[in-house]
Amino acid sequence: MAAASYLASYSRASPSSAAAAACPCHARPPALRPRRARPLRVRAASSVSDQEEQLLAALRAQADPGAALRTLSSALAREGFDPGRAVYEEVIAKLGAAGAFDLMEELVGEMRRGGHEVTAGVVRPFLEGYARLGRFDDAVDLVLNRLDDGGVFRRRTRRRCTTTSSVCSRRGAG
Repeated sequence: MAAASYLASYSRASPSSAAAAACPCHARPPALRPRRARPLRVRAASSVSDQEEQLLAALRAQADPGAALRTLSSALAREGFDPGRAVYEEVIAKLGAAGAFDLMEELVGEMRRGGHEVTAGVVRPFLEGYARLGRFDDAVDLVLNRLDDGGVFRRRTRRRCTTTSSVCSRRGAG
């Protein structure tokens, strides 16, 4: 019990000023300076809005291309929502995996009416779907005739030649 009273009388938190000056381990740290308020960083505007990110996540979770198309249709019905190219590309890829080329072409038309450019990300599902089904003539027709209407290969002659040669080489291999 004597040890408990001794410990209670001994204070570690506040050593005597003479002991604090003599012992560097008991020296107090220097007083902290007040922090300057940092300006708030504005998050850089991304190319994809939060709504569009949520829609993309929902579309990627859909296993059925029809369900993905219905999800896109309900999103298009919302007031003031304009999906970006990535959303269209995701749905076109889902439809391409199912071989729904007519729906894909309608969606590309909708995409163009919305002011979005048709890029290689849109063309790839068409070519992969045609190649998977052995419809090489349709793939070549897509590259040579139908895509020039949209301007995909207008200034990209090298891409057009590369795409055409890859379609033709697959035809020879299949």
